[in-house]
Amino acid sequence: MIDKLPSIPTKIQESIYEDAAKPSMKQIGSATEVITKTLNTLLIPLRALNDMTEIKYKKFISDFEAKASSIPKENVQSPELATVGPALTDLAFSLDEEEIREMYLNLLLKSIDNRTPNGNLRAFTQIIKQLSPFEAQLFKYLFFDTDTLHPYATISVKCMPSLRFSGQRIFGASYPTLVTNVRFASASEEMIDLALNNFLRLGLIKLQPNVLVTDENAYDYVEDSETYALASKLLHSTSQTGEEFNKIETKYSSFSLTSFGDSFCDICLF
Repeated sequence: MIDKLPSIPTKIQESIYEDAAKPSMKQIGSATEVITKTLNTLLIPLRALNDMTEIKYKKFISDFEAKASSIPKENVQSPELATVGPALTDLAFSLDEEEIREMYLNLLLKSIDNRTPNGNLRAFTQIIKQLSPFEAQLFKYLFFDTDTLHPYATISVKCMPSLRFSGQRIFGASYPTLVTNVRFASASEEMIDLALNNFLRLGLIKLQPNVLVTDENAYDYVEDSETYALASKLLHSTSQTGEEFNKIETKYSSFSLTSFGDSFCDICLF
């Protein structure tokens, strides 16, 4: 095998050869070998390009094997290739994205544990693929406690079913701007809005228009938000039809995990 990889540095050639040849964690059988050897094969071109990919690959395999060793031997099963194949393919190009890598790591561990309900594993592979590292961070931040209910408000201006102002949408009927109290790192309200709408699209969260957060100060943030300020600038301006925008309407609601999102947390976050 080494002779067939003349363009790869000798040390990495030897590492690839050893990873492909040696049995992985004999105490839990062949289940982890399916994953470690498949990932090794997928990464051969990338590992040949730079040492950093090699280092991250080694760390991932080390983390995977360490955590897999805690699964009781009687609960170890061979993973479904239809699940781990796409996951490993996507993982091969996400090794440098810590948040995404950790989600794939947890999903792969669950795939070899027969105590895991596996009905959604294939779907979760596709969900992770559609998250950015920022969205993965935000999702974990929001739902580390899966029972959390988050406040949000929707803002509209009279005579406006939907409008864009300075590039930002002010509440439309189908995908609303979620004016939330979420503040995360240095992310703007627009970044958080886009991420929440992606979670909605993926079925991870649900809006609950008739359910309010009971904390008396839960919605104090709304009038200080960027979106409310944009709406305020539209007051007393004139629409293309000649009507005057003269009223801001705010509705208070909440959002939380769906049952699908709760299951995603159990599999991919913990």
